[in-house]
Amino acid sequence: MLEIKPVSYSEILDAPNSAELLHAYSKDCVMPDYDPQRQMYAALENSGALHCFGAYLEDMLVGFASVITGVMPHNGKRMATIESLFALPSHRKYGIGDALLSAVEVLALKEGCVALLYTARVGSPLEVVLSRRPGCKESHTMFTRWL
Repeated sequence: MLEIKPVSYSEILDAPNSAELLHAYSKDCVMPDYDPQRQMYAALENSGALHCFGAYLEDMLVGFASVITGVMPHNGKRMATIESLFALPSHRKYGIGDALLSAVEVLALKEGCVALLYTARVGSPLEVVLSRRPGCKESHTMFTRWL
């Protein structure tokens, strides 16, 4: 049975299958130098800005989400941004992505956010999911220039 629960980022990094999970995440995100910064994640969690969720099937971590919330200086409104959202490709058929998205949306509402920002790689499964998700509207185009 699928269970989504709040976790610390260290619980994601220290999961027994974290090497497999993080390698798959890096590959899926086309991020060649994935190197999680433990101290930075800890500082963000301690400040209350970072919230994480783990997706578990039979006590195995098969997905995760992290969201950063904060007040935007240009309008004084609290917003939430998905920092990470991932489910192992072999387990996506279980609705893990939708369950994680729902958990993040509940958190954003609880935190008083007026919007939730998602970034999805062009052509990715997440882009397809978000394009069909009620209430989600494509509003920006993002470009990356690796330096």
